Parts: sequence; C-alpha cells; structure tokens
Amino acid sequence: MQNDYSRRRFLERSALLGTSVALFPTMLAGCGGGSGDTQSSLAKRIDVPLPTPVAPAAPTATKLEWKTLKVGAGGFVTGIDIASDGTKVVRADSAGAFIWDDAKAEWRSLLTSKSMPAGEAGHEVTDLTGVYEVAIAPSNTSIIYMIFNGFVFKSTNRGATFTKTSLAKIVAAPNDDFRTMGRKMAIDPVNPNIVYVGSQTTGLFVTQDGGSTWVKHADIPASTTAAGVIIAFDPSSSSTGGKTRGIYVSSNGRGLFASTDAGVSFAAVPGSPTTHRHLVCDQAGVVWVTDGTAPLNNGRRYAGGIWTAMATASDQNWHSIAINPTNSKHIVLGSVSGALAQSRDGGSSW
Repeated sequence: MQNDYSRRRFLERSALLGTSVALFPTMLAGCGGGSGDTQSSLAKRIDVPLPTPVAPAAPTATKLEWKTLKVGAGGFVTGIDIASDGTKVVRADSAGAFIWDDAKAEWRSLLTSKSMPAGEAGHEVTDLTGVYEVAIAPSNTSIIYMIFNGFVFKSTNRGATFTKTSLAKIVAAPNDDFRTMGRKMAIDPVNPNIVYVGSQTTGLFVTQDGGSTWVKHADIPASTTAAGVIIAFDPSSSSTGGKTRGIYVSSNGRGLFASTDAGVSFAAVPGSPTTHRHLVCDQAGVVWVTDGTAPLNNGRRYAGGIWTAMATASDQNWHSIAINPTNSKHIVLGSVSGALAQSRDGGSSW
C-alpha cells in the first residue's frame, strides 16, 4: 500500500513538472542473483508523455526603405561669404562651391550640369582648376559671382543658373598654398554691377556693368608672389554715383593701396605690410591685416594713418581675421594651428 501511494504521488509531481518518467522498483537484488518480482516490475514501466511543443511565431517581415546617402565634399572649406539677410556661400578646395538651402536645411552645390553653361560643369582635377572665389552682392543677394577654372561666372537667381562673363581667363589656382587667403573678389556694397577681381599674376580687374566688360586697373601692380591680390570695401565711407568711395587693395609683395574716389585711382599706403593673408575693413573704417612678415603676433591695424601691431594674449602665427558686423570692437583672430583670440575693445586687449 505504501509503495503504491508513493508511486502515485511521484507520478503526479512529474506530470505537474511536464517531465517524462519511467518508474522502476527501488529494491535491489540480494547476493546470488536477481529477483523474479524485480524482472516483472521492470516490464511494467509507466511513461508520462511530454506536452506537445508549440512552434514559435513566424518573424514579421521587415520593410526596407532606400534613401540617398549624403556624401559630403572632401577637403577644406577655404572661404565663406554671408550676406546680411543670411544668404551663405562657401568655396572648398574640392567639389567647388555651395550655397545654403534654408528649405532643405542643407548645402547645395553651385556647380551642376543644370546650373552651369554647357561644357562648364564638373569638379577640379588639378591645382589650377576649381573655385577660386565666390561672393554675394550685398545689395542684391540673388546675384552671385564666382571664379571657376580661371573665368568669372555670374548668377542672378541665387545660384540656380550661371552665365560666363567676358573676362578672359586669369591665373586663379584654388588648390595652392594660398587658397585660404581673401577676399580675392569683392562686390561694391551699394552696386551689384561693380566687381573687383584679383588675379595671381596680372593684377586687378574691374567691371562696372555686371561683367559685360572688364578693365585692368593701372594703379595696382601685379603681385610678386602667387598669393595674388585681395580686396576690401570700406563700409564706413560714403558713396558717389551709386559707387562706394572707400576701397582697399593689397597686392602681395607690393603692399596696400587705397582709393577714396570709388576706384577711379589708388595710392600706396605708407608702411603697410607686404605679405598679406587676410584683409578686412570694419564698420568704423579701421583696416585689419594678417600677414606673413613675422612668425608670431602678425596682426596689424591701420587707423588714422597709423599702423599698430596687435599684441595678443598668446604668441601665435595669426592667419585669419573676422570683425563682428554689428560691433566693430569685437574682433576674432584665427591662427595657423587653429587657435582663436578675441578682443571686445577694438584690439586693445585680447
């Protein structure tokens, strides 16, 4: 009775656990042979079957959606122009130039088969080809000028299409050691038809009619180095006949030249640096230059006919300079190594 009860309890527990068991008698045969009862019990094995297995649910099919992978332009962004209304263009030492598209929140290439004249699209493949400079007309931001492959192109619809102007091909290498210097082309702040273009080897060219005709300015000598010619308009000056009076032009190896008659004539500025990097004129008419004459603290300021060296807080080989357009006392210097220095009192302290 006790053994039958134990067997029944064991089977019940095994069934609850979902296991399959075989019940054998626990009696051992004594010495001298097996028991007949034991053999009979072994033949009466009782099996408890396992529950039927349930197959796993089939995986839900994944829906794939293919999208264009954005591959950015390689190389350096070597120049940038931002208009007062937020229009932004940049030039790069590979893949040309781009304009910011607010609607799509992305940079759009200015060099496409649709935007450029037939046979003019494409990207640079040598040091002498590519975008040397791109600039927005401050008084009409739909107008953009671009120096590409040595020619000047013009857009009147914010870069949707370009036409080639009449200026003959100039030497303008976008990928040389001077590609981050500027500005190499400047547009009159009050007149989008007046454009000054600096060449690396042949001086300064000017158009008064939006690129239909060009003349080489006789007062600006050609640069003695491949650093070429850079230009800055004086935003503090008045205008005459729809033209800004104050203009500064630096020809590398020659020095800085100034015009106060809207570009009719230029005169050399005494004591100016001759190895320019960047040239900026602020809202107060102060000229700022970074140059290569000294390895450290090579920022220069020109105001009231006097040149002053900028003694910054750290000794750096300064390359770039930017002036806050709404506060001319706020100046930022960038070094060759990437360091920055700021002044908020017009350069008196940094």
